[in-house]
Amino acid sequence: MKWIRTHKAATVIIVIIVALLFVIAGSFAGAGDSSPVGKAINTAVSTVTKPLKFAANGIKDGFRGIFEYKDVLKENKDLKKQISDLKKENSDLRLEKDEYAELKKLREFLSHDELKHSDAVTCDIAAMDSSGWMNVFTVNKGTEAGIKKGDAVLCSGGLIGRVDEAGRGWAKVRSIINENSKVSFRLARDRKTMGIVSGDGESGLSGYMFEVKADVKKGDKIVTSGIGDYPGGLTIGTVTKVDFNTNTQNKEITVEPDEEFFSAGIVAVII
Repeated sequence: MKWIRTHKAATVIIVIIVALLFVIAGSFAGAGDSSPVGKAINTAVSTVTKPLKFAANGIKDGFRGIFEYKDVLKENKDLKKQISDLKKENSDLRLEKDEYAELKKLREFLSHDELKHSDAVTCDIAAMDSSGWMNVFTVNKGTEAGIKKGDAVLCSGGLIGRVDEAGRGWAKVRSIINENSKVSFRLARDRKTMGIVSGDGESGLSGYMFEVKADVKKGDKIVTSGIGDYPGGLTIGTVTKVDFNTNTQNKEITVEPDEEFFSAGIVAVII
């Protein structure tokens, strides 16, 4: 009795099953019997089994719904993966297009008169130094490709720096905006108008003209002079400011590198 009190639900189910068995047994016993007793048994069987059949159908529909829901979840997951793959493919195509444009510009620079007889190695920028964006960076090729200290490095916007040190599979480049960099330049429109610029350690360069009366103005393009460590004619940047320093008696300029300088992903090392 204690078990029955503590397991009421189980007891009800057992009673129903037992009653159902008796009814079914009676049904078999009176099968085909058209007597009042047989009819009563058939009616009882129908009455008892109908809600049970309905419950069973409900359970079956419930299981079907669960499996269908799982199918929907799987299909949704597959669709999300397809969308993700398509987005990645689209991104890769854009990257390939951008890389192609960079390589095309690099090829144009390498066809320059002073470079066309030089050998060049194209590299990917693999890492940036923590000191600042494009101040010092590392490329993914080195001594195994013939790269050595002092080699000039170009990007699609022109001169980007020079190799500071190299090893197998890597080379560290000091860019022209590094405060320890110095480049001899001339005006793109006048080979005789020359000067020196140094990196400001941030995002530009500053320097001075060799002649105080030099005809330089805002908007002038400056290129490497060919004197010193770099080949001549390579784009350095654009003059953004011109001042006369009364203390040093120099005509000073501020220069901004071309836009491609800060978005470079591929560079060419002149070896």
